[in-house]
Amino acid sequence: MKQFFMIALAGCITSSFAFAGAQNIVHDDDITGFRVGGIVDFEGDKDGDPILGATIGIGEAIYPLDEMIFSYYHMSSDNIDQNGLTLCIEERYTRFDIFRPYARAGVGYLWVDDDSGENPDGAFFEAGGGILFSLGSTSRLYAEVVGQWSGTELWLDNEQFEGNNVQFTAGYRIYY
Repeated sequence: MKQFFMIALAGCITSSFAFAGAQNIVHDDDITGFRVGGIVDFEGDKDGDPILGATIGIGEAIYPLDEMIFSYYHMSSDNIDQNGLTLCIEERYTRFDIFRPYARAGVGYLWVDDDSGENPDGAFFEAGGGILFSLGSTSRLYAEVVGQWSGTELWLDNEQFEGNNVQFTAGYRIYY
């Protein structure tokens, strides 16, 4: 009886992915990809100015999800530098041809160089989502928002460090 319920649960989960268009068993895209983008953290540095930066990464198809992404980012302002590495998984919803919403979740490590001498570093979790805009069969523009959480106060919000953050990223992806 327990095996029947497990098989029924697996069937329900699989059919829900198929209904949502979230997972094609055979990918219709070339999933290995390279990405570059610009990042904005509006919470700001010590002067209240946004912290700007860039990201670079590479993604590869992993089953049963759409992509695993390894990326590096650097952000800076007049009085702070942030460097981070992230490893995320991404799931795309393929109901639409021109744009595709997606969800992502992952882990990362951030190290900070602050002019005041506070240089926190530590691990964090992140989750978010975005939209891919198709420019052809192998290139896409993307825009995403990601929330980040840590047990360590890593991110500067005006005058003090906090344990959570929100980043906005927009950029370009090329698949091969």
